[in-house]
Amino acid sequence: MLAGIRVLSTVVLAGVLAVGAGCAEDPQTADSSGSSSKPQGDGSDSSSPVGSSDSKSPVGDDYQPLTAQTFAASLTEAMYGAGTVHMLMTSEGKSIAEVDYRFSATGDPAMHGTAESDEGTVEMMLVDGAFYVREEAERSWMQLPPELADQILAGTQAGDPTQLIEVFESGLDEVTYLGSEDIDGEELYGYDVSFSAEYLAREMDVPTNEVPAISYELYLDGAHLLRKMTISAAGVEGVVRLSDWGEPVEIETPPADQVEPFELPSG
Repeated sequence: MLAGIRVLSTVVLAGVLAVGAGCAEDPQTADSSGSSSKPQGDGSDSSSPVGSSDSKSPVGDDYQPLTAQTFAASLTEAMYGAGTVHMLMTSEGKSIAEVDYRFSATGDPAMHGTAESDEGTVEMMLVDGAFYVREEAERSWMQLPPELADQILAGTQAGDPTQLIEVFESGLDEVTYLGSEDIDGEELYGYDVSFSAEYLAREMDVPTNEVPAISYELYLDGAHLLRKMTISAAGVEGVVRLSDWGEPVEIETPPADQVEPFELPSG
């Protein structure tokens, strides 16, 4: 099981890269103009969409690009409005994790899915504040003690995709609209997003000159739901695909007879 926990730690680190850290803001805290109540980066421009003249395609009549001021609030409202999502994370063409999430602005998030690495597959579940894991083909779950669960989750609340909003609200520097693109038969709207070096340095607890270059390319649907995200950092690229927004997600506490206490091996 310790090998499986190492797998989980790897996945959570990937989740930190993919969805950021911290707590997502309740959409009701956004002001009436749709802007976040938290400070934006120096590149914010509330008067017009930010973007370039060489977009992949013209802006459609029915789509108005988001601005640096409206970006986080729009994604927050859309995500919480849906309340559930299926997320697939891949890197170098290999699956890292595939997870279903259920979340709200007021309740604890719930998560159920699998994490994979060369060491094997681990099934994981977060429900009612308790974190459970089991290795592939095992019947019984192991409930991790809170201190170990917190260490593994590393403050990400199990990678709740709304954690992405905190990063945008606190560290957003520039947003560039890329235009629309057909992805898997669906018209999506692309954005290139960057963050201030000062914000990343605080989050990583490193000097500003040691912050790696991190780039995010996001594709949203017409309802501002995030559908695809490509993250590049330190020469590594990861892709996150989000689907089934708003579909029912049933996550329940495992039966008591399928839960074992966590025990570290002796010696």
